[in-house]
Amino acid sequence: MVRDSRHRHRSPPAPRRIVLFAALTVIGVLGVIASVLVPRWTGMLGTVFGTLLLIGIAGLAASRRGKRHNDPFDDGARV
Repeated sequence: MVRDSRHRHRSPPAPRRIVLFAALTVIGVLGVIASVLVPRWTGMLGTVFGTLLLIGIAGLAASRRGKRHNDPFDDGARV
């Protein structure tokens, strides 16, 4: 458990969740590219894979929320 600035307990995102959203993002990008190459299925494939892409990006962005370091001596280097 991690304490945030308001002293509420918050769990860090699970690695499986990050992998899931990354996979959705990659599948969405590849699917959108494939939908451009197949004109017959563009409407359906573009909608499905575009939705997967948006869900993947939103999940990755939400998993990064709250990871700011406010220490004045923090130079950004991580080990």
